[in-house]
Amino acid sequence: MFNCDKCGLCCIGLNKSEVTAYLHDGDGICRNLDLDTMLCRIYEERPIFCDIERYYEELLKDQMDKEEFFRLNAEACDLKKKEWEECGRDIYKMTSRIPDLDEEKEKIIRASLEKV
Repeated sequence: MFNCDKCGLCCIGLNKSEVTAYLHDGDGICRNLDLDTMLCRIYEERPIFCDIERYYEELLKDQMDKEEFFRLNAEACDLKKKEWEECGRDIYKMTSRIPDLDEEKEKIIRASLEKV
């Protein structure tokens, strides 16, 4: 199980990917993110790439180890938190980064995004 602390930072910086373009209004902040609570307003109906457990089970389980996928997500989460701290809470300076991946795993994850 992925240990999410529900900080909401993964819902910021969505303008960095075409896959998530429909979720924001040009500012990179998910329109479903409640900025007061930093919680998702549509959590039970969230898109598949917002639910890493389901994402893994439906798109990656035959191609990548679950613990490795969760570890990569945790690394990305840690990077977001570090950026948030460095930016002081200035959400417009937030950037999304993909953690260092070997070529094979990067191809697997990118290919799975095309299926979403």
